[in-house]
Amino acid sequence: METNLSTTATTVQLPEQTSPKKFPNNLTDRLSLILGQDGKSYAILDDAENHYVLPVGSRLLNNKIREIAREDEINLSRKSLADTNDFLQAHAESVNVDREVWCRVAPISNGIMIDAGDQEHTQIKITAEGTEIIRDGSGVLFFHSQISLPMVMPAEQGDLSRLYPYLNLHPTRRILLLAWLTYTMAHPKIQ
Repeated sequence: METNLSTTATTVQLPEQTSPKKFPNNLTDRLSLILGQDGKSYAILDDAENHYVLPVGSRLLNNKIREIAREDEINLSRKSLADTNDFLQAHAESVNVDREVWCRVAPISNGIMIDAGDQEHTQIKITAEGTEIIRDGSGVLFFHSQISLPMVMPAEQGDLSRLYPYLNLHPTRRILLLAWLTYTMAHPKIQ
C-alpha cells in the first residue's frame, strides 16, 4: 500500500520587536566593542571630539556601565558587574573586530601621534612637515592609563638650547641624550 504524504509549507509571521533591549544586552548596542592588538577588549567612546577607548573591566568603563544600568533602574552588585564584564569580553571576542589601540604614542605614516592625555582627548601629530594639534576627527585610538597625566601642549616655537643649562652633560652626551629621547618617542611600544 502506497501512501502519498504531502506537506504544506506555512509561513509564520513573528511579531516585530518593539521593546528595546534590556540591560546587559543593550550594552552591545551602546558600546562599540573591539579587540586591541594586545588581545584585550575595549569599548570605543564617542563623547569627545576624538574617539577614545576604555578597557573592559576598567574603573572608568565600570562607572559607565553602572550609569547605563541606573537608566534601566538596575543597581549592580560587584558580582553582577563582573558577570557583565565577562559578557562584554565574550561579545568582543565573538564579533572579532580588531583595531590598534595605543597608550600614549602611536606610529602613523611618516611620523607619530601623541595623546595629550587631557579630558578633550587632544592628539598631537608630529611628522617631517611639522607639528599639528588634532582636536577632532582623528582615527587613532588611545586609552588613558591610571598613571598617565595630561601633557603640556607644545609651544608654537621651540629652542633646544634653552634646555642645555639643565643638562649637566658634555655636549656630545647631551646630543646623544636628545637623540635617545626623540628615538624613544618616535618608536612606541606595542602593548
